[in-house]
Amino acid sequence: MKLFIDSHVHVYPSYNIDAFLLALRTRITRTNASCGILFLAERMGLDAFASWAKGENLPPDTSVTRSDSCSLVLRRSGYPAIIIVSGRQIACSERIEILALATRETFQDGIKAQDAISSALASGAVPVLAWGVGKWLFHRSKIVESILKASDPDKLFIGDSSLRPVFWKMPVLLSHAVSLGYKVLAGSDPLPPRYEQVRVGEYADLVESAEIDFSSPLTPQVVSILTGKTLVHTGRRARFFEFLRRMIIK
Repeated sequence: MKLFIDSHVHVYPSYNIDAFLLALRTRITRTNASCGILFLAERMGLDAFASWAKGENLPPDTSVTRSDSCSLVLRRSGYPAIIIVSGRQIACSERIEILALATRETFQDGIKAQDAISSALASGAVPVLAWGVGKWLFHRSKIVESILKASDPDKLFIGDSSLRPVFWKMPVLLSHAVSLGYKVLAGSDPLPPRYEQVRVGEYADLVESAEIDFSSPLTPQVVSILTGKTLVHTGRRARFFEFLRRMIIK
């Protein structure tokens, strides 16, 4: 089974969820994947997962099945199933973002990045150090470097983003993280404006061969796939003018 995985997804109140899901399903189908997996990284005060788990704010032709506390499945006739996995984004005091994937826990913004990673791990979540323009440069690059040095590559992922422009080669610190053994996840990271809703799945990962048992809890299965399978980036990142516009609204 080929899987399509977007590991950095926001869902904002401005979004038309029908358009959001259609954009995602189209991208899953184009890659010939059998199933899509969305790891949500919801900001404080937002909880699309809770609404969807109750069948709310979804198109009428979409059915929802709860798998376990952190995952559910969305289905629409004629399209691959989509596994939605709950998670949070933590805005840290150093202005660095940590994602806590596959959890229903909530986290306080404004804590130190290393504390956010520790809190995510303590809750059973999958922590991701998210790349960001400016967040991995200048004085904050030292903070990122210290996190990479202090952390275990088997317990922390690195998140690449569609916000990183196509003309920007792999940053030095991102290359350094890979050399240390950190695994890089690709994510779309859509922004709040309504037109950003169709970016979901724009930059993602493919897993060529994996098995999913929909009759068993899905969260441990998809986490195991993240940690144990080879991920191949697919899709595209921002073009030049697209990058400038997105930086203005971010």
